[in-house]
Amino acid sequence: MHKLSRVGRGTIFVSGMCLSLIGTIQPAALAKYVREAVGEGAGADGFMQRLQLMVWPDLPRAWKLVDHEHDPAIVDQAYDLFVRLEQLTPKACDARQATIKGGTVQAPVSFFQPGSSSLI
Repeated sequence: MHKLSRVGRGTIFVSGMCLSLIGTIQPAALAKYVREAVGEGAGADGFMQRLQLMVWPDLPRAWKLVDHEHDPAIVDQAYDLFVRLEQLTPKACDARQATIKGGTVQAPVSFFQPGSSSLI
């Protein structure tokens, strides 16, 4: 039984408390966290042991690995795109400093053009 006090709404008791986490983490960061969690230091707080794998995809019975060479022209196009993105400047994107909810955003900000959100 878990006691939950809610500001302005009183206290309730929850018999089966459960929290779902959805997200991602980089493998190196996860490895470091797991090493600390199974050690004997401050990271060994039992939190990692409480996380469980909820869903694991079942491979189809007819699954077959298909590995083949990529089309060199497509690879070149992708590489060129990454180079252009790496060289992209805020000015080229019409990015500018903006004020959002009374505060100035320090990083350049880009906005959708009027009417573009209807395409999403």
